[in-house]
Amino acid sequence: MRHWTLFLGTLAVLTGCTTPSGSAEPADRDVQASGGVLGLDLPRGWTSAPDLAEPPIVLVARGATDDDQLVVSIAEHEDGAEQQAITTSAALADSYDIVCERLDDSDFTDGPVFDCPDRTRKPWVHKVLVPVAGDGASALMLVQTRADSYDEAVALVGPIVESVVWD
Repeated sequence: MRHWTLFLGTLAVLTGCTTPSGSAEPADRDVQASGGVLGLDLPRGWTSAPDLAEPPIVLVARGATDDDQLVVSIAEHEDGAEQQAITTSAALADSYDIVCERLDDSDFTDGPVFDCPDRTRKPWVHKVLVPVAGDGASALMLVQTRADSYDEAVALVGPIVESVVWD
């Protein structure tokens, strides 16, 4: 849990995105972004953790284990989340020796995906960074899950990203 808390702190400092103008409603479904609402579905058994969501992070959710985490932050520009993903990838490499690979072809999103396998501990986890563009804004979704491969991680990540709706 200590590593995750440190990572959340690093993510919050490095993302540089703006604070959303409203509050999440309901916290496990909708994230209030500047100019509209971003809605998404959580996997079965996941719950939001609103006490951990401090700006610029607007949603934190957990699965059955501490290894299953979702962190969402909002940026004002459509390409802002992609820049956040690049910065976060660099921070993961520098601070945690976790090397991320940018994948430009994905079955579940039109933009790039950053696959960050964490082999520094057991069980292995994948951190997957997914920038999601909206109308005048974007969201960076960091999904962490216990997985031995990218394909295994995508089985969880894909449905979350595909459920995103910008209002």
